[in-house]
Amino acid sequence: MNFFTDILSDPYFVWPLIISGILTIAFVIFYPLIKVGKLSVKEMLFNRQRNFWAFVVLILQLFMVFTITYSHKTMTRIDIVSDVFTVLKDEDLEESFRRIYVEYNKQLPYSTDMRDWLYTSLRLWINDMEEGIYRLDRDNMSMELAKKYQTVEECIIVTNVGSTNFFFGPNSDTYKQANIDIFKKLGFPVIRFYLWNPEKQILASDSKPGDMPRTYTAEEFKVEVEKIHDELKTVYSVIIDYTQIKDVQGILDILVKDYSFYARSELTPQLDQKSGYATANPKYLRYA
Repeated sequence: MNFFTDILSDPYFVWPLIISGILTIAFVIFYPLIKVGKLSVKEMLFNRQRNFWAFVVLILQLFMVFTITYSHKTMTRIDIVSDVFTVLKDEDLEESFRRIYVEYNKQLPYSTDMRDWLYTSLRLWINDMEEGIYRLDRDNMSMELAKKYQTVEECIIVTNVGSTNFFFGPNSDTYKQANIDIFKKLGFPVIRFYLWNPEKQILASDSKPGDMPRTYTAEEFKVEVEKIHDELKTVYSVIIDYTQIKDVQGILDILVKDYSFYARSELTPQLDQKSGYATANPKYLRYA
């Protein structure tokens, strides 16, 4: 059903089909019938020679219609592929897409369940790509964000929600050094907002493995922020009490670079970072 719907909605099929129908009718009407005297209605309608050539003409025209339709579809596909490979000048990126295709097809023969799972996984990935969203797991997120500090042209605006241990703890030396270098070496300011709630348990930057999260008073959290502020050479740090915000989705753990790059951590109900995504889609930048 979808095939016929697609075909009949294609102007490169419909209009040639209409024209071929008109030409076939014209052929039938104006085909010269050689006979002395007046022709009967039966002779006009059932002339075998005329109908044979009309049928041949119709077949040829239908062949031309499908040729035009599929030629147009082929050229459209070629244009799309050309556009993609014009953009994909990065050989590593092109190789990554090729590997996805190869590995995807390796998995298909295993089982219907596996194929369905792969289809669903790819659909979700494609939906994100159509929105210009690219997701990362928690472990790789801070490393990739650290790289963004090296390409700043104006400034970086950052929020930090809850625990400071994830981005500023003992295992975050790369991210912390990137924060220091952006101002010390590149001369670009970082503006950082710390979202804090006296009712939420968090891990501070100096927390050690095995430490349990706890609540922090306003004065305790201020001391924590001042320590990070001085260590990172941050230009401006602000503490925001978000006690009145009940919806976790309204609490944004984000980084905005030069108003052209937007990254956001996805948070658990306890406001721990579980994963993250980045985008350059203007819709998300306006929202930020």
